[in-house]
Amino acid sequence: MSRIKDLLSVALLLLSAGGALGKNCGNSQHKVCVARILCENGAVITDGHTLFSYRSLVDGNEGCDTTEVCCSIADKVNSPVVEVDVATPTECGHRNEKGLHYTMTDAANVAQVGEFPWMVALLLKADSTYLGAGTLIRSDVVLTAAHVVANLQAGQLIVRAGEWDFKIETELNRHVNVDVRLIERHSDFQVTTGANNLALLFLTTPLKTQPHICPACLPTANKIFDHTRCLVSGWGKMTFESNSYMHILKKVEVPVVDNALCQQQLRRSILGSSFVLNPSFLCAGGEQDKDACTGDGGAALVCPLANDRGRYEQAGIVNWGVGCGAENIPAIYTNVALFRQWIDNKIAEKSTVVCN
Repeated sequence: MSRIKDLLSVALLLLSAGGALGKNCGNSQHKVCVARILCENGAVITDGHTLFSYRSLVDGNEGCDTTEVCCSIADKVNSPVVEVDVATPTECGHRNEKGLHYTMTDAANVAQVGEFPWMVALLLKADSTYLGAGTLIRSDVVLTAAHVVANLQAGQLIVRAGEWDFKIETELNRHVNVDVRLIERHSDFQVTTGANNLALLFLTTPLKTQPHICPACLPTANKIFDHTRCLVSGWGKMTFESNSYMHILKKVEVPVVDNALCQQQLRRSILGSSFVLNPSFLCAGGEQDKDACTGDGGAALVCPLANDRGRYEQAGIVNWGVGCGAENIPAIYTNVALFRQWIDNKIAEKSTVVCN
């Protein structure tokens, strides 16, 4: 009996040692998957970031997680080869354009790790089913589309902040899940047209600002964004024909289209010549293969601040569209600036955080 115990002890010790080394990769016993900042394998270091190609992720990343690299054991180090401390934002709307700790190249339509720290995913509490996206606009408040949370109670939802890749658990900056205390939908939301399509989610616990979790700024009331090039991000489909949602956060640059032109263009679509654009809408897009898509409902369209191009304010909420990414067919967003007073009033009434 003691012999069996001894063998079990040795087996457990070996398993523990194997776990410490990491999993083998690239069909080699001489390589292991390690965090990218723990491998000196020739990656280019510039401005404190390790560079790697997004194409490597698409090709399977040699069996490693997206946040890891297949590293020769001889190149594995015990301390980071790049600086891992990232300053916590002190203002709203801070974008990590190069990502946190490392930067993907050739990734025009994929967000860097932590690039949009205001992005949150809305999940069903029962089974973590992905429902749509939202924007952290205050430590305890998320802005989303009313249609995403239609017919749901607050207790059925989880807000996940700081997410990037749904398939991994190895990010250096981990996501945070928080329950929803209250859902406040706009009372004039019209299901049939998408008019006044917005809702506020009040969280049970305020989220602490971190490098990968930070609120977006809100625009002043009635601000005009026409002809501004802005960014929309989300975990929805990359194209209308895609079979599944993205597991890595995507990003797309689109132009804001003035409402008169938008209505003209949409009248040439399947909507027909009698279509009337609701005044609560903001239009953006109309460039081939550049658009939000199915599954992006509730996500943010953000535009750079005029006086600080490194910070962003939320111009729109992904509402609906005619297909995805068709030329001269803009997508429809809820115009956040038109509802700034409503948002401020509801926060004043419902938030339990005194100062934010």
